[in-house]
Amino acid sequence: MKIKFLYSKGRKKRLDSNLEMPTEFFYGYKELKNLKYEVFIYEEEELGMRYKNNLLGIFLHKISFFSLGIPLKMIYGFLKSKNYKKFKSNDILIATTNGIGLTLAFANKIGLIKSKIVFIAMGLIPSNNCFIKKNIYKYFLENIILVTISKNEEDFLRKIMPNHNITYIPFGIDNSFWVNNEIKLKEDYIFAIGNDKARDWKTLIDAWESNFPNLKIVTSEDIRNKKDNISLIKGDWRNNLISDEKIRSLYNNAKFVIIPLKETIQPSGQSSCLQAMSCGKAVLMTRIIGLWDPIKLKHKENIYLFEPNSPRNLNIAIKELLANKKLEEYIAYKGNKLVNQNYTSILMAREWTILFDKISMNKELKLN
Repeated sequence: MKIKFLYSKGRKKRLDSNLEMPTEFFYGYKELKNLKYEVFIYEEEELGMRYKNNLLGIFLHKISFFSLGIPLKMIYGFLKSKNYKKFKSNDILIATTNGIGLTLAFANKIGLIKSKIVFIAMGLIPSNNCFIKKNIYKYFLENIILVTISKNEEDFLRKIMPNHNITYIPFGIDNSFWVNNEIKLKEDYIFAIGNDKARDWKTLIDAWESNFPNLKIVTSEDIRNKKDNISLIKGDWRNNLISDEKIRSLYNNAKFVIIPLKETIQPSGQSSCLQAMSCGKAVLMTRIIGLWDPIKLKHKENIYLFEPNSPRNLNIAIKELLANKKLEEYIAYKGNKLVNQNYTSILMAREWTILFDKISMNKELKLN
C-alpha cells in the first residue's frame, strides 16, 4: 500500500530548500514518513492539472463557472496528459484541494483510476449553494472517502450525502515549530494573518481605533487602509514571501491575535488560530458556522468569539482583552493546552493510520 499526497504547488520547493519549517500544510506526509509508511508527493503541475492558458485553457476555465464548479480545465489537462496511469489500484490517493479531489473523482467515475481516493474537503459545498450543484457532487463523489477537518462541515455534508463515506479528522499543526521561546521585542502590537477569501479585513479595520496599539496584518490580499496605526505586510505561503520563522516571531511578540472572518461553512482561520494558540497567544476569532469544533472551542475559555460582520462587536472584544490582562492570559493558557492535547500534526497522522487500516481491511467507514 502506497500513500500518495496530491498538492497544489509549493510543497516540493519547500522540501528541497531544507529550511526549518512547520509540517501542517503537508497534512501528515512528514509524520507518516517518520512512521515508515510509503508516502509520495505529487503536485498539480506535474500531473497536468495546471493546464496552460491557451485559448482552450481559458475557455475551459471560463465555462467551469457555468458547469457548477466542476474544474473542467484541471480535468482536461489531467486526462490529456494521461498521468492517471501513474496510480495503481492498491494506492491510496489523498487529494488536498477541492480542485484535485473533484478531478480525481471524475477520473474514478469514468473508470480511469482504480485507486482508493481520500478527498480532504474544505468548503466544498457552500451552505447556500444550489440544488443542482449538490446533486452533481453527490453523483461524482459516490465512491470517494470524504475527510473533513471541521465537525460542522462533516455534519453539513452528511445531511446532503447521507449514504457517502464521510469522516472527520482533526487538523493538526506542528507544535514543535510553533512555540514561544524567543526574546521579547519591546514593540507593542496586535497581529492578524491570512490569505483566503473568507478573511473580513474591512470589519477589522473599521473596528480599529486611533488609540489602539499598532495592528500588523500579513496577507496577500489588497486591503484598503488609511489608518496610521495599521501596518500591512505582504505574505504568501506558496511563494514564501515571508518566512515561517518571521511569522512565528510576529506571533510571539504580539499582545494577542485577531482572525476576522466572513460567514462560511469552510473552517477558515483554522491553521492561523491553532498556530497562535500553540505560540501561547490569546485568539479573537469570528463565530462562523464553519467553526471546526464548537464543543471544544469555548468562548472566554480557550478563545474569544465575536459575531460576524460587526465592527462594533469586534471593537468591544478588543477593548476587553486590552483592559483585562488576566482574561487574556487565561485564554492564551487554555488555548495552548487545547492545541497540544487535540490539534497537533502527530495526532493527525495517527488518525490517518486508523483510516488506512480500515481501507486496507476493506471495511466500511463508521458513519457516526
